Amino acid sequence: MLKISKTGQKKNFTYFKQLCIAYSKQKKNEDFKKEILNYLFDSNYSAFSSMVYCLRYTKDKDLAPYLEDAVLKRKDAKLGDYKNAILTLGFLGADSLNFVKELAQKEKDLKYAEYAFFIVQGSETYCTLMADELLLCKDLSALSSIHRVLKEVITVSPKLREIIKEKLKNILLTDNKNIRRIALLNIQPYWKNIVDKDILKFLYEQMGYPDKPVKLTSEEQAIVLQITKDVLNNFSKSDIYKYLDYIRKRSDFDTNIKQAATRILLNDFEPAPPQ
Repeated sequence: MLKISKTGQKKNFTYFKQLCIAYSKQKKNEDFKKEILNYLFDSNYSAFSSMVYCLRYTKDKDLAPYLEDAVLKRKDAKLGDYKNAILTLGFLGADSLNFVKELAQKEKDLKYAEYAFFIVQGSETYCTLMADELLLCKDLSALSSIHRVLKEVITVSPKLREIIKEKLKNILLTDNKNIRRIALLNIQPYWKNIVDKDILKFLYEQMGYPDKPVKLTSEEQAIVLQITKDVLNNFSKSDIYKYLDYIRKRSDFDTNIKQAATRILLNDFEPAPPQ
C-alpha cells in the first residue's frame, strides 16, 4: 500500500509514478488525487516536471485540464516538459487538440510530439507522417527529436510499426542507395521493434538469398549483418543460421562481409551452429 507523503519525503520520480499507478486503481481516492495535483502545481520544478510525465499512469483523462493549466502557468517549463505534456495527454486519450497545437507552435521539433499525440490515439495519417519523417530524415538534430518521441510510442502502436515496415520495404526496392542507407540507419534504435521474420527474410532476399542477384551495397550488407546480430535473440537460431551460412558460402560477397557473418556464427551460436 502506498503511503502518502506529507512531509515532502520520497519526492522522486519513482514515488510520483507509484502514486499515479495507485490512483489509477482507486480513482475515487481523493487523497491520492489531491497529492497528485499538489505535486503538479508544486513550486519545486522537479516535482512539476516529473508529474507532467507520470500523470499518464493515472489513466484518467479527467485530469487533463489540470495538466494543461499547470503547464501554461509554469514560467520555468522546458521544451522537454512540453513534449512530455503532449505525450501524456495522448496516452490519457484527452481531447486536447487546441492545447497540443498551441504547445507545438512553441518549437518546430514539437511537431513530432504532436504526431505522437495522434498516433497513440490510433491515427493512421500521423503514423504515416511519422514513418516518412523517420525513414527519410537527413538532419541529425531533427532525427534526435524524432527519436526522443518515437521511443515512447513505437511499442504501443502496432499500426505505426506496420507502416514503417512497409515503407522500409518500398525504400529498399528503389535504386537510390543513399536513401536506402539512411532508412536502415535511421531505424537502428528500433530494429528489435521493426525487424520480424518477414522483414528479415526480405532483407536477405535483397542480399540475394537463396540464389538471386545481390541488390545491396557492401555498406548496406554490413548494416543488415549488424541488424541480424542485434535481433538474434528474437528468432530461433535455425532461422538465422541459414542466412549467415549462405553469406559465408557465397563466393561473390566481399571478404569482410563473409568474415562478419562467420564471426556472428562463431560468437553467437553456442555450443555450435545448428546443422
